[in-house]
Amino acid sequence: MYKILIVDDSRSIRALLEEIISSSIENIKVSSVPSAQAALEYMANHDVELILLDIYMPVMDGFEFARILKEDERYCQIPVIFITASSNTDEFIQKGFDLGAIDYIKKPFDEVILVNKIRSYVKLFKQERELKKAYTLIYKILSHMDNLICIISNEEIVQANETFLRFFGFANLEALQKKHSKVSDFFVLEEDALNNEISNEKLIEHLLRNQKKDTKIKLYDQSLQEEKTFILKISSLHKDKKGEYILSLTDITETERLKKSYQLQAILDPLTKIYNRQAFNDKYPKEFYYAKTKDKELRLLMADIDHFKKINDTYGHQIGDYVLKEFCKIINLLIPNNYFFARWGGEEFIIIAQDDTLENVMHYAQKIRKAVEDFEFLHVGKVTVSLGVASLRKEDEENSFLARVDEALYKAKQEGRNRVVNL
Repeated sequence: MYKILIVDDSRSIRALLEEIISSSIENIKVSSVPSAQAALEYMANHDVELILLDIYMPVMDGFEFARILKEDERYCQIPVIFITASSNTDEFIQKGFDLGAIDYIKKPFDEVILVNKIRSYVKLFKQERELKKAYTLIYKILSHMDNLICIISNEEIVQANETFLRFFGFANLEALQKKHSKVSDFFVLEEDALNNEISNEKLIEHLLRNQKKDTKIKLYDQSLQEEKTFILKISSLHKDKKGEYILSLTDITETERLKKSYQLQAILDPLTKIYNRQAFNDKYPKEFYYAKTKDKELRLLMADIDHFKKINDTYGHQIGDYVLKEFCKIINLLIPNNYFFARWGGEEFIIIAQDDTLENVMHYAQKIRKAVEDFEFLHVGKVTVSLGVASLRKEDEENSFLARVDEALYKAKQEGRNRVVNL
């Protein structure tokens, strides 16, 4: 039943309105009171969804009553239709609208106009009530989901589930809206030149344009105080109405972590934890092509632990593994961060020195040789290393360049080991 309250000091007017409305419109409950004070007492104990309010009443007129309703959060959303018999209708209408009224009815009543107006508003208000119920149901469903979900209308967040609120550290929707009204405050995408100044429109356009591929974003979890990775998806709330969308964020942090872990396992040598031969095979052609096309310097450095087979034969493979790991630690501490260091195989290692001078590369090669020579390895004692260096030439191909650094290393071995040879 839709509940209407008539507030008028005239008993006959109240009776007439009750009769007209009740007999003409179904599923309506009409109540009436003789004053504004009585209306407030009635509303304290009963639900009211529409008020028909007389302007001229003793003690408190309709305008003062409307002002009280407007300022009270319990009643400010109840629609009010003014009833007036004033000849100066325009002045009263404007004042009523300023106080939140949605319409007015003139005395004496035209029954057809009165019924049609009430019926139209009842239909509209019922639709709004059903919409609110639907939103409440949607919110309950969304609140039980692990995804971060919010609903946006044009440029504002109009709803967000508890997971969303909790993630960003807000107790409720009102607290969120007070600090952030736009969804772009939360989601900053680096793709397609979107930056910290992006508007909702650009964000929505980006998401709609890229619906077929995942849009990944990183967000900071306020409760756990850690960065997480999400996939951001968008869907329209209404098929035929633009501007209202549901944004959903799926936490893929663990998936991404595992993915990176597997990727690292594929390119890292399990013993020494440096890059493996496969990683070098992926990296080297790109560096070679870049140096060739951009006329940049490129050098390779190949290292081989001297008499390593003797170490394995004398002390066993476990000690041999220890030597390999310590050897890699020494090199990692000495070479620049932009050098690419990989295990070539067995006791052989290779370094790509990108865009560096021969003087610098030779300097680092000698530092490696000297550091290894000076290091005291457990059980084994002193160990030495031979190194070959090659610089890229215009006539070089990928294989010929590799062959030359291998030749330089072979020459270092032939000349007595524990030395650096440049070819």
